[in-house]
Amino acid sequence: MSDNSFKDKVEGAKDKIKGTAKEAYGKATDDTSKKVEGKKDQLKGEAKSKVGEVKDAFKNKDEDEK
Repeated sequence: MSDNSFKDKVEGAKDKIKGTAKEAYGKATDDTSKKVEGKKDQLKGEAKSKVGEVKDAFKNKDEDEK
């Protein structure tokens, strides 16, 4: 696993956790904007994690061809 893909995956996990917390806070306080912000952060985190997975797939493909 390359450093870049690992970084993407870690940042993605961090954003997902942050988003989950914001969404929970928004639900607890009936704050619609925080709920939406939390969902947005979760989606951003999911995207970053997927980018890391794609980078790993390309790196592994390159290594297999060598």
